[in-house]
Amino acid sequence: MRAAKIGKYETLDFFGSEALNAISSNILFAGRGVQKILITSCNAREGKSYIAQHLLWTFAKRGKQTILIDADLRRSNLISEVGFQADDKILGLAHYLTGQCDAEQAVYQTNIPFASIMPIGRILKNPIPILALPEFTQMLDTLATTFDVILIDTPPLGAVIDAAEIARSCDGAVIVAEYDKTRRRDLIRARALIDQTECPILGCVINKLKMDTFDARRYYQYSEYY
Repeated sequence: MRAAKIGKYETLDFFGSEALNAISSNILFAGRGVQKILITSCNAREGKSYIAQHLLWTFAKRGKQTILIDADLRRSNLISEVGFQADDKILGLAHYLTGQCDAEQAVYQTNIPFASIMPIGRILKNPIPILALPEFTQMLDTLATTFDVILIDTPPLGAVIDAAEIARSCDGAVIVAEYDKTRRRDLIRARALIDQTECPILGCVINKLKMDTFDARRYYQYSEYY
């Protein structure tokens, strides 16, 4: 495991913190065997990566050894979004799956206690063949012996099929939807794609609600229903 520094760490207000605490608690109550959690959305810019990052910080604050795997291999902004800095060349998931490094070399312990990150390493035009490799599942199983929670940030289901492929190796999936924007038919399609993989859907996070319209209890809504 290598070391990295997170330079952009956003502190949420009380309502945001409580919302993320509620989501993390629901995930923990999903069962002891639920460690590998896929985070996806129906469409782009619904906030799935934002939720994944803040779940990483939230679980870490609770003393859970947590890793965020950036599996959005086609288009990721994680490094710039969190101000990710490492002393040497940044290796990641793409390097591991193509045999250019060991999994341990692609994992970074950050300056935030209990929070680790595996970046993508590099952009890939067609990551499906390597995501389907048994090495991906083996990597997650190995990480599950070290980490309490494994969060996997994936591309939106409405754009490419990557998330459904990754779901085959996960214990549960969380779908992020933007309030008053994500359409019901998109959620139905996303659910159908995940259901085909036999990965349980843990719930849906309703994102981007305005506090001047909704009370604190509905800032984020986490439920097993759509």
